[in-house]
Amino acid sequence: MEKQGISSILTNETRIDIYSNLFLRGDEDEVNTLQKNSLIVSFHEWHDWFRKWSIEKNTLWDTPVAAGKWTVRELISHMMRWDRYFWEGAISLIISGEEKQLQIQHLDFDIFNEAAREHAHTISIEELVQETLHYREQIIRALHELPAEDWTKEYKGLDGGPFTVQSYVEDFIWHDRHHMKQLEDMTKSL
Repeated sequence: MEKQGISSILTNETRIDIYSNLFLRGDEDEVNTLQKNSLIVSFHEWHDWFRKWSIEKNTLWDTPVAAGKWTVRELISHMMRWDRYFWEGAISLIISGEEKQLQIQHLDFDIFNEAAREHAHTISIEELVQETLHYREQIIRALHELPAEDWTKEYKGLDGGPFTVQSYVEDFIWHDRHHMKQLEDMTKSL
């Protein structure tokens, strides 16, 4: 039987009941901490899944994930480059108390993703795996250290756009799962 994280065991209804009971007792800090920890567990899924997948599926790196789509190598580079961007431009600065120096801004996704695709062909698979795991580990470690009250704090990017750690994590959980599903579907079709 595969080990499951607490967030995959709890149903949404159970989470809502737990949060509601804590909130009704006036324990908003506890609610924030539980939400934060639940999201971190979900955000960690990509790291654990990718570590296992990269060992088991080590011959698929130059296989397209679907007809007309990027190769596995390019998709993993895309994932790693987004983690690096948020680590270097936001999370590392927030955790070190330098949030006024945030370097993130709204980007042209097509240009960013194309650069990530090109980067995939400039490094070895081993380097790509190491960088992918490294940046996600850095972010996860920092998220654990981040006080719960800073989880929903609104920061400003270079362009003045709002940034919250919680919304970033929520968006990237969806992003991670989308690409995990693509890789799983590709593997099943081979």
